[in-house]
Amino acid sequence: MENFNGREIYSSVENSLDDLLATLKVDLSDNQDIKSLQEKAIGNISKNKQDLSDLIKELEKNSDWNTFTIAFYGETNAGKSTTIEALRILLNEKTKVKQREQYKKQAVAFESAMQEKNRIEEEKAQVTEVFKNKERTLQSELTELSKQLGNVEGKIYAEKNKLSDLNYKILMKMVSSNKNLLAALFKKLPEQIEYRDLADSLKENEDGELIAKMDDVEETLQNEKLRNTEQLQQLESELNKITESIVDLDEKVKQYADGAIIGLKQDFTRDVTSYEFTVNGQNFKLLDLPGIEGKEGIVKAKIEEAVQKAHAVIYMRKAAKKPQETGGNDETSELDKIKKHLSQEQEVYLLYNKPIPSPGKLATLKDSLLTPEESEQLEVTSDFLKTELKGAYTDYKVISAYPAFLALANVYPSEKNKDMKKFYGNKNNFLKKFTKEEMLRESKLQDFANWMTDSKTGLIEDSQRKIKSANFKKVRHALEETSSSIHAGLTEWDEQTKVIRKHLNHATKDIKKQLDDFKLEVATIKRVVISNFRNETRTEIDNEIESDINNNEFKGILKEISEKNIESLQAEYAARLEQEIRELSKKIDKCIQKATSSIQTELDFRESDMDLDLGGELKTLSINVKGKSYLGETIGLIASLAAIPFAGGLVAGVLAVVGALAALGKMALGFLKHSYRQSQQREARSEYIEKCCAEIDSNFEERNEQLFESLRKQLKKVCATLDEKVRAFEITKQKYIETEEKLSKIVTNL
Repeated sequence: MENFNGREIYSSVENSLDDLLATLKVDLSDNQDIKSLQEKAIGNISKNKQDLSDLIKELEKNSDWNTFTIAFYGETNAGKSTTIEALRILLNEKTKVKQREQYKKQAVAFESAMQEKNRIEEEKAQVTEVFKNKERTLQSELTELSKQLGNVEGKIYAEKNKLSDLNYKILMKMVSSNKNLLAALFKKLPEQIEYRDLADSLKENEDGELIAKMDDVEETLQNEKLRNTEQLQQLESELNKITESIVDLDEKVKQYADGAIIGLKQDFTRDVTSYEFTVNGQNFKLLDLPGIEGKEGIVKAKIEEAVQKAHAVIYMRKAAKKPQETGGNDETSELDKIKKHLSQEQEVYLLYNKPIPSPGKLATLKDSLLTPEESEQLEVTSDFLKTELKGAYTDYKVISAYPAFLALANVYPSEKNKDMKKFYGNKNNFLKKFTKEEMLRESKLQDFANWMTDSKTGLIEDSQRKIKSANFKKVRHALEETSSSIHAGLTEWDEQTKVIRKHLNHATKDIKKQLDDFKLEVATIKRVVISNFRNETRTEIDNEIESDINNNEFKGILKEISEKNIESLQAEYAARLEQEIRELSKKIDKCIQKATSSIQTELDFRESDMDLDLGGELKTLSINVKGKSYLGETIGLIASLAAIPFAGGLVAGVLAVVGALAALGKMALGFLKHSYRQSQQREARSEYIEKCCAEIDSNFEERNEQLFESLRKQLKKVCATLDEKVRAFEITKQKYIETEEKLSKIVTNL
């Protein structure tokens, strides 16, 4: 495992993992319970090993050992693409240089077409303006003629009314007298003379001349309208042609304009794009990653893969305050995401991209991009990341990418691309207040680019050493994460083992208590059956004594009744004892069932993420105990102890008591007096029964001690089985300890 050389690290680690797992499978216990648990532990460790192996293969697949790779990672819409696009221009990225050369060629044609379009539009405006001026003049002339015509027509109308009045007066005079009639015939009336003069005047004031003039003006106006329409149609046709040409040129220029990778809408970047640079003789790549917010599920795998490729990460944010530490609506927090993605990195830098959308805002900031509040927030954020990312985080930088991009970018007034049209408009707005050089300087992008590419102190300096170190750290981090997972498994196993130990120890105490309770029950049974023997024997013998039997008959009856009742006592005692031992068996079984149930309940309540299922190992524990026949053997032994000890031996002992009764020596006197003989027989009966009971009690006590001793041995086996289960769990955790130690050794060798 020592002295890894580049790509050999992956195969070497993989071989070490295989050796580790093979070692774990050696020296498994002969005890089936322990072996079963050891195999379960190895199974869980194998899952961790497989996950680690898959990750090592991913790291190997995604690794780059030749070109230093910098990933631009961060929140959605933080300006990653804008920054990279500006750096591509500033650092003369190969494809960007070719693109901008092509842009110049296409832009000339586009600009020429745009100028022609503007010329046509201006000509249209001029033609329209000339026509409107002529139209206004002709309309004014028509208005004046119309006014004159109106005046003439008014005068004619008044004079015609006057002629009508004169005509009426003439008529009235003609009918008023013959003289006037004769005068009228020869047109001698004054009214007739006035009528003639007025009529002649009307002929001279006819409006025909004015109407003719108006017709000429209207004809001239219509001709001007027709001429204007023809001119505009011609210009519109030319404009349509040049517009179509501009649309085609727009598509061509669009291919080569800057800013195509930038979107003004959120979640614009969905794929990881790589850009290669050569600066000061050193090669490096920049990776443009999708945002870690928004629709992250779509791009999650791409982000993780790109981070695995990177040898350094620029973590971009559009806010100076520290990352969100908690997620909303059950979502993963920003902090959790960056810890997962960036903890494995060799170098992580925070890049605060100050949002400056307008020239006015840039002007107010003068020589510094940061407000005092932002400076303070960035210091807090930097300290926070240093703590959370530990050795991965290094320092922070500040830029404003958008003004820098506008200063450098080739953009044009696109007819179809709204983003490009907006870039063009914003660039012109900035250029009204700043030169391109001022925009670039104030945005701090040049400083950032210099820091990245400095051959002595820059990010890419000594890149080959950094590449090896970064790739090794990713593998080391994967091993450490797995080791932590194994340690968590060990801790969880240990915690669950404590739960099992607690409840099984409690079960052992309960079982021992059941034995103590059983002894008390056996003592009670003994007292009861002896008491029953005493009472039944006394009653039966007394009944015989009352029948006036002689002493010889008394002895025979005493032997017969006691022998019969001892057999009954023996049967009752054996039956009750066997029933009690069966109850003991059930109680012990309940103790074990209660323990297993309590274990499972507590383990379920813990809601562990680990699939240990240690409680499942105990689900068949009570069956295993019975399978070993510990309780069955005990029951058989009790039946044997209950049946055998009293056959012959107890009866013989009792009959020996009969011959030893002192009262029977006095029975000879019983021949003299009936009542006295019965009294002596009762005295002998009492002494006899008490001695029988004492003998039975002594015999039972001796046999009970044998029974208890046998039970203790059998229950000790039961408790030993429970203890063996606990010990199995405790022994098995050694597999976790062994794995953790070997993983630690692999990490140390790196």
